[in-house]
Amino acid sequence: IEDMEQQEASSSRKRRPDKDLAPYEPQAKVFQAEHIFNISHFSDEILLEILKHLDSESIYNFGCTCTRFKDLTKDKQLWQVFDFDAIPLSGIEILRRMRYINCETRVFRIRGLQGTYPATNWRNTTITELMLTMLTDMCPKLEEFSLTHGFLNTSKINILKFPKTLKTVTFRSCSVSFPPRQHPFFSKIDQHLEQLQKLALEFCDWFETHDLILFSKIPNLQDLSLRGCGSLKDCVPYGSLASRFGFKKLERLDVRETPISDSDIQCFNVTTTLKELLLERPTRQSLMESTQAPPMAVAEDESLDGAGSSTSRPGMSLATDIMVPRLRRRFTNIPGGGGEIRVEALQTPGRPQPPIQNYGPIIILPGFLSDQISANVPNGGNNPILVASITDRGICGFGLSRNPVLEGVVWIRAEWRNPNTYIERLVIRFYKFVTDATLRHLATCSPRLKYLDITGTGITPQGIDEFKFLKPECTVVAEHLPASQFLK
Repeated sequence: IEDMEQQEASSSRKRRPDKDLAPYEPQAKVFQAEHIFNISHFSDEILLEILKHLDSESIYNFGCTCTRFKDLTKDKQLWQVFDFDAIPLSGIEILRRMRYINCETRVFRIRGLQGTYPATNWRNTTITELMLTMLTDMCPKLEEFSLTHGFLNTSKINILKFPKTLKTVTFRSCSVSFPPRQHPFFSKIDQHLEQLQKLALEFCDWFETHDLILFSKIPNLQDLSLRGCGSLKDCVPYGSLASRFGFKKLERLDVRETPISDSDIQCFNVTTTLKELLLERPTRQSLMESTQAPPMAVAEDESLDGAGSSTSRPGMSLATDIMVPRLRRRFTNIPGGGGEIRVEALQTPGRPQPPIQNYGPIIILPGFLSDQISANVPNGGNNPILVASITDRGICGFGLSRNPVLEGVVWIRAEWRNPNTYIERLVIRFYKFVTDATLRHLATCSPRLKYLDITGTGITPQGIDEFKFLKPECTVVAEHLPASQFLK
């Protein structure tokens, strides 16, 4: 018994060694995570409120991080606006993102690869028949469709494939695989898109002037933008018919940066509902947006007005070159100014080529020489192209001034018309053949005019002062004004 007690005592002494004599033994490693708050700790309700303030691309990338966020980004409220217009996407990438569209989607905006030319995939089809079918079936509330830098196969799709609920349709800088004459794209648009209120066809050279007839039949169309469409010229036959028998509710017309002339724009002076008219001389930068025809630059012939100076935007070049296979050469002599203008033009068959970073000049003629424009031939070389300009005659066609402002011009109208024009906003930029006569005309027959932009025109400060005296309520914007460039 005594031996057992001694063993227990010795063992107890071993279990409790003297601290001073015991060797040092490191403690086992224990991982201690500090309490750091991150986004995954938010509740789904809070995350949804945060996501509502992000753009569509950010929401899509957020959903690609984990399964929880992927399910969270499927919430219908996040995709009322499906906007991927900020970055170029291929058709496959767009289709991959379209899994988020739903019955609450009202806006659909995308950007294709056409702007990436000369990359090999610039002709990648942006919108397919499958996508349009998905929009029609899955988005019964869709109101807006916007396509930028897209490429369309018009042999497979047309406007009849789009959802009938659309109120706004925008095509900007888009290309087509076949000319519209072979496969009409806008045929029966008035019967299919009866709710359409805004139509924008900008910087698309596949626009044809006879499309004006189709657009004029749209019953609720209020806003029409043809900005940058280089083919909008010599449209008197179609424009006069369209404005006289159609465009019953048209309030805004944007024809900036187009080669439209006095005769063309006067077709719309019978549209009594028109409240806003936008005009601006085309430049090389705007015509670079052209997608089917070779872009061109713009220059004004100084010899035509005798001014000896040209009003142009600062920092914008007005003439460069163009390179196209030379097939047939033709010369035309056109009288202008103190002599003749010799125009050398080339004719090239077949379809227009993709965008080329070379440009030829355009000579802007005043309205009284617009009858010479028909002498032009298809231009493919580094030669000037004659384009009619907007002048006083074109603007004075809107309304009838009590006092004649244009010498030698007699207005003959087949029917009685209100002498006043009810345009409220008028923009006439960089047309130097627009002079003080335009202001004298507008001062007497535009009672509702509230905003007038005459930047870069031939209007003088004295003319502006006289206009402001007669219409002090109108805001005038012009480069001749003080630094603010605004008068109220």
